[in-house]
Amino acid sequence: MRATGYTGFVAIALVLTAAAAPAQERSRTEPRSSVYRQLFPRPTGKNGYEELILAGETARASKLYLRAEGALPTDPEGRSLAFKRRVLKDPPVVKALALIRQGLAKSIFPSRRTAGSDTGIQQMRPLHTVRRLLALQQYVLLADGHVSEAILVARQGLRIGQVLYTDPQITGLLGINIATGSLRTLASHLDQLSARDCEQLFQVCVEWLRQPDPQVGEMAEARRFQRTYVMSVREKLTQGGLAALNELQVYDEEIPDEVESALAGSPRVLDELYRQVEQRLDQIYAHNLAQFSKPPWERNWDFPPDDGSPAAQLVALIHSPYEELSDAYTRGSASIQLFACHCAVLRHRWEHHRVPASLTELQLGRLTVDPFTGEPFPYETQGRSYRLTSAGPTADEDDPKAVNGRVPFTIVPGDS
Repeated sequence: MRATGYTGFVAIALVLTAAAAPAQERSRTEPRSSVYRQLFPRPTGKNGYEELILAGETARASKLYLRAEGALPTDPEGRSLAFKRRVLKDPPVVKALALIRQGLAKSIFPSRRTAGSDTGIQQMRPLHTVRRLLALQQYVLLADGHVSEAILVARQGLRIGQVLYTDPQITGLLGINIATGSLRTLASHLDQLSARDCEQLFQVCVEWLRQPDPQVGEMAEARRFQRTYVMSVREKLTQGGLAALNELQVYDEEIPDEVESALAGSPRVLDELYRQVEQRLDQIYAHNLAQFSKPPWERNWDFPPDDGSPAAQLVALIHSPYEELSDAYTRGSASIQLFACHCAVLRHRWEHHRVPASLTELQLGRLTVDPFTGEPFPYETQGRSYRLTSAGPTADEDDPKAVNGRVPFTIVPGDS
């Protein structure tokens, strides 16, 4: 399977390093039935991340929760409010929610990802379960009129997302996913927020947006795994020749003839090939790193020019442009900016019995700047109502949702 993107490359690198490890070493790193036991064979009780992972696994022991999580339109009972209330009373779910609170009361240090291990991927499942469980709890609280408690749950999700977002060992996209997921349920119930709620949530969003961008750290992490990958290929070729590449199962297409000829060359030819591959990967890394000195709407993730050499073709097989992942990060930041703007608009409406005529009236500075365009977020008013969107990323040519070459989005359901 060929890596299909920047995060895909990291996932492939994890598999490759496991394949390159000796059999006796692999036996110590193969996943057990419990991710928690694998990550924490000797729990310290001092790291809140232990409780978060355990909470995700504990929730999945509830048959009621699993039904609610997978409920389809053909299962109206499993999607109902009454059923969600039953889920929250199920003992494994009660325990999972208590574990989340216990974990958040401590310092949180995500588990390190190591060569020969796929724990970086495995731990995402219990964390996604935690996100869905918190969203379910929020929904029930809002349905029952407990808005303040629902906001506290949202803050729990934002705190978890914040920790993951700034840790390069765990993809920051997971942190964004958890954080925006914590706000998504509230976004469906904005009219239930009081003026005080709006102010509190506004400050939470601003705090989030002040965090350092994790993408630089993630690129450095991925570059480290690239080096591990190249070393593993070199070792396999040295030990088993070209036939050994089949064991790595990286490519979904044939290796170009020029690359295969170079890989079959003498040790001297291979040494030069590896040198050129590393040099080109360094060029790409330096090019991408330089983009972070620019605002998001001015960044360019195209490869340095391809000279058609075997090294360039080999790099093209294992590395994809960063644009798709960068757009995902930008969308996450834009979503939290949009939510902060919603809070400011609604707070203004409480104070003045009307929505602001424009976002400029709120004096929010760069918070209202759409990171996809560098222009203010599109904002329209109609009486006491309004519509707030982001221009969104550049659209594919055949995208039916495209508007002026972009795919706009909003955080409010039905307001797109």
